[in-house]
Amino acid sequence: MPEVETDKHILEWANELGFCEQGFSGPTPLTYQEIHAWATMTGVIPTWEESRFIKMLSNEYCSQYAASSDRDAPPPYSNEEYDRRKVADQILTAFRSHSKYRGTTNG
Repeated sequence: MPEVETDKHILEWANELGFCEQGFSGPTPLTYQEIHAWATMTGVIPTWEESRFIKMLSNEYCSQYAASSDRDAPPPYSNEEYDRRKVADQILTAFRSHSKYRGTTNG
């Protein structure tokens, strides 16, 4: 599995896709069909893992949007200093555990 720091393009793709769709009750996660349609229109060919990560980001975005609907909810970010390597390792571990759960380990 590639280093997390080299996967910036996935965030750029998710941003281009808009992170979510608008449903009747608010944002809804992107579907694989929407990701496929975007890929077809743009000529981008994401791997299965990249598509899954875009979908995961969309799910998390919608989940955070719902959690933040309370005006007294704390912000989903912090101004505290952090160790980038430690955070990258935690994200990589989460991706690997998700891949193991889905039966698609790469490393």
